[in-house]
Amino acid sequence: MEWVLRKTPLNINQALMIDDTDKINSIVAIEVLMNFYHLCSKDMQLKVICNLLALVKGNSANHEQLLKVPTFQYWLFDILLHY
Repeated sequence: MEWVLRKTPLNINQALMIDDTDKINSIVAIEVLMNFYHLCSKDMQLKVICNLLALVKGNSANHEQLLKVPTFQYWLFDILLHY
């Protein structure tokens, strides 16, 4: 998620805090995250989905950024079908 937001935690031991005030800055990073998702453990997959939800929950600019990724909707639909 750090790549997607171009944001880092304050220190290496601190978690990255994500909410709807953060802005998605990299479409390419979203595509990498989508590919990485299927290689992750179930716990990490859940964290990815929760972080994406936090990004788009109240931020229409982030909605638009995600829709610029041609395969995002299919990827999300595929994930929903597996749960």
